[in-house]
Amino acid sequence: MNYNYQSQQNYYDEDQYPCPWMRNPYYVPNVDQFLMPSQSNRAMNLSARNQFKGTVTKLNTGDILSQVLVDIGCGNSMSSVITTTSVKEFGIKIGSKVKTVVKSSDVMVMTDNGDNNKSSSDMKLSARNQFKGTVIKIKLGDVNSQLLIDTGCGNLVSSVITTDSVRELGINIGSRVIAVIKATVVMIMA
Repeated sequence: MNYNYQSQQNYYDEDQYPCPWMRNPYYVPNVDQFLMPSQSNRAMNLSARNQFKGTVTKLNTGDILSQVLVDIGCGNSMSSVITTTSVKEFGIKIGSKVKTVVKSSDVMVMTDNGDNNKSSSDMKLSARNQFKGTVIKIKLGDVNSQLLIDTGCGNLVSSVITTDSVRELGINIGSRVIAVIKATVVMIMA
C-alpha cells in the first residue's frame, strides 16, 4: 500500500479558525467569552423546545459535578447535573432564578395507566425527572413524531420519539403519559 501523507495546515493559519487572542477584535480578556456584534445587544434565543423558569431549591456540589434542583411550579422540580465550575461561574445558589433547558429529543415517554397498584414487574426508573401529564398534540412523521404533553401549571413538555414507539405504546391525544428526562441532559441558564 502506498500512503500519501500530506502535512496538515496549522489550525490557526486560516481566518475561518481564528486564534481568539490574536485575531478576534471582540475577545474579552480574562472572561473567556467572545462578544460578536450581532450578539452583544440582544437576548439569546435557543432552539430547545423545553424551557422552564424556576427557582433553585437544592444544591449538592461535588468536585467535578453538581446536582441542582429547580422548582418549576405545580409541585414539579427539575433536577440537573452540571459542572461545579458552571455553578460557581453562574453564581448559582439556593434561591437563584434560573431557566432549565431540555431538547425534545432528550425527553423519553412512558405510558401511565393511572393505576396506583404496582405492576407485576415493579419496574423502577433511575431518571430523576418524571412528569405525569396528558398528550395534547401529536405530529406524526415518517420516522419520528413530536408529542406535546401538558404537565400542569402551563408547563408543556415537547418530546420527539419514533413514530413506531407512538404506535406501539398506543399514544393518542388525551393519553396519560410520563415525560422522563435524565438529569444529565438538563441544561441551566442563569
